[in-house]
Amino acid sequence: MNRDSPTTSAAAPPKETTFTVSELAGRIRGALEGAIPSPVWVTGEVANLTRSNAGHTYLDLMERAGEEPGDVQTLLHAVIWASRRRDINRALSSAKWGRVSDGDEIRVKVGVDFYRPQGKLTLQIREVDPDYTLTRWKNRREQVVAALRTEGIFEHNQRLSLSAAPHRVGLITSEGSMAQADFLATLSESGLGWRVEFHHSGVQGDAARASLIEALGRLSKAEPDVICIVRGGGSTTDLAVFDHEEVARAVARCEVPVMTGIGHELDLTVSDLVAHRSEKTPTACASWLVTRNRLYLRRVDGVGRSLAETARSLVLHHRRRLDRSPADLSAAVDGTVARFRQRLHRSGQLLPAQVRPILTRAGGTLHSRHASLARETGLGLRRERTRIDTAVRVAEAYDPRRNLAKGWSITRHVGGGVISSVSGLGRDEAIETQLSDGTVISRVTDTAQPSPKAEGVTSHE
Repeated sequence: MNRDSPTTSAAAPPKETTFTVSELAGRIRGALEGAIPSPVWVTGEVANLTRSNAGHTYLDLMERAGEEPGDVQTLLHAVIWASRRRDINRALSSAKWGRVSDGDEIRVKVGVDFYRPQGKLTLQIREVDPDYTLTRWKNRREQVVAALRTEGIFEHNQRLSLSAAPHRVGLITSEGSMAQADFLATLSESGLGWRVEFHHSGVQGDAARASLIEALGRLSKAEPDVICIVRGGGSTTDLAVFDHEEVARAVARCEVPVMTGIGHELDLTVSDLVAHRSEKTPTACASWLVTRNRLYLRRVDGVGRSLAETARSLVLHHRRRLDRSPADLSAAVDGTVARFRQRLHRSGQLLPAQVRPILTRAGGTLHSRHASLARETGLGLRRERTRIDTAVRVAEAYDPRRNLAKGWSITRHVGGGVISSVSGLGRDEAIETQLSDGTVISRVTDTAQPSPKAEGVTSHE
């Protein structure tokens, strides 16, 4: 035996398996297909949704770990291919659900695909379950209503006092939208004077939540008569932001009366329920404000006419009494004097001769008092007549018809109220001017503010 030769040999280490990238990708894909052999249903919240020019929809399905925006526990990429998108949209439409958008909680049937060239795992969405989302929405909506009622703020905004003539209006909607155009057009066509302060806000999707709350806060500080939140029609999920607890809470706690004109068909949103008043469309919301202001103006005009008529009746009544008073008073005094004279005459015949001189003097005194009383009464009546005639002349001096006869005129919006300032006039606006013998219809071509040495001039033709 060779003593220099090793008596034992070291065991060779086992050979480790080494994969190529393609081999490992194939193993991953095989493992996925083995673990998830057929399409499965998955629930999650939609985020980062985009649509390509080719008609594909890309999104992330995520599960939150908390309520904060960044609290994401798990996220998987997903896609709706254009070939599937049409069928999915048809199913959503039949369930009165709009397009899928960020923030929606959905239940979808997916196939799990591992795309080897990019090493990307993607969920390929094949079906969407609208009943799941609608049920979740209804349950969450009921929870929001219950929470606001428990806190005692559900009817807070409804209990606020709304002006009898709300003409200072705060408007919240998407800038450039048809909702904005319809609302402002309805106010403008009324011919009434409005002051509208507009704040842009998104009105759909999860991102609209913060902008709606911010716009409400800013307009509340301006203290308008009313704040109007309007948007065009949409599906239940399109309007879901108005059911969100934070938005509904902001509407309910607002210290200015809030009106909603959110285009909906059947169900009211929670924001509608807690608002001071809700209408179905932006146009209906503006029309209600127009009607309220016109009713107020009619009441004011009625009170003015009633006061004027009452004043005229009182003047005529007292004038007639004064016309009758001198003759009635003189006849009464003459009758009284005649009766006393007859009594004195009879007394003179009955009393002894020594009393007759006394009666004679008394008769003279009575005659003198009669003359003095007649003079004083006539003087008092003349003073009273002069006072009433002066009041009548003052009332007649303020009669608009008298001023019109002197060459003055009254200018109004066509079918509306009196124009007292050029600031409320628009270019090419039709106005009517009342003169003493008729009315002139004209159209504004220009307006000018008063200079230090001249009064304001309105140019119209």
